[in-house]
Amino acid sequence: MTKSSEIRLLRRVKVNLLGTLLLAAAALPGAASAAGDWDVLKMTTAPDYARRHIIMARMFPGFEDTAAGDKRGFSIQPAEETWLIRRPNHPPPAKGYRLLVWIDPGERSRPPEKWAPVLDDFDMVVVMALDSGNRHSVSGRRAPLALAGLAGAVSTLPIDPGQVYVGGFSGGSKTAQMLGFAYPDVFRGVLLSGGFLRPDSKLIYWPPEPLMPRLRQQRYFMASGAEDPFARADFSATRQAMEDKGLQFIGSQLLPGKGHRRMWASEFEKALAYLVAE
Repeated sequence: MTKSSEIRLLRRVKVNLLGTLLLAAAALPGAASAAGDWDVLKMTTAPDYARRHIIMARMFPGFEDTAAGDKRGFSIQPAEETWLIRRPNHPPPAKGYRLLVWIDPGERSRPPEKWAPVLDDFDMVVVMALDSGNRHSVSGRRAPLALAGLAGAVSTLPIDPGQVYVGGFSGGSKTAQMLGFAYPDVFRGVLLSGGFLRPDSKLIYWPPEPLMPRLRQQRYFMASGAEDPFARADFSATRQAMEDKGLQFIGSQLLPGKGHRRMWASEFEKALAYLVAE
């Protein structure tokens, strides 16, 4: 695909997507979240940017948009889906809360309760979809659910558009990495924990050149168990590939102990501190 055709494709899927996210989200109904607690978020529709052919064009540069009819529609039915949302236990700052779109490997699990005080300290809302675990398609389900959840959070609570992040654990971390690469104009930072995709794996692609400056300014934090049999081998290779491509802000931590585990609250705090740093 030529550079000029890549630029035309990006224009069709809206390079400056964050403004579109916020405008589209304003029309989405959402339930108000109780301070400091998880609440259910329901929506009756999803914004256009969650259509599967648009997500495919973002995640797989060079994707030829030949779909027609219902293939250009949504691969999720928002009215049948459920998201969970949690806001801090205090009013928002002047610019609004920060937002973390979280992607979990399980169907009904959610971030550890011990993370709650950390999220409050960082003025951070969390939104996550249920039934979005590792067994589901990324482009067909996990990504549209994450993007729709972002829109729902923005429609429900005051969110600072410059402080939107995506993260996950295990397979959810890999999905977050794909979204970070695909939408560097939306997500300021990406939290990767226990799951990494090497950029030469044919599962993840660098964005087209017009979006590379935004990618190089994103902030990444990578956390892996020192002896994690699932993630440790890809940890160093993924970081090296990102550095070689010119990504400038990559924090990392090898977590003590054996096994494939979630971050402790103190480790999560370190990750957020790096991501939100100016």
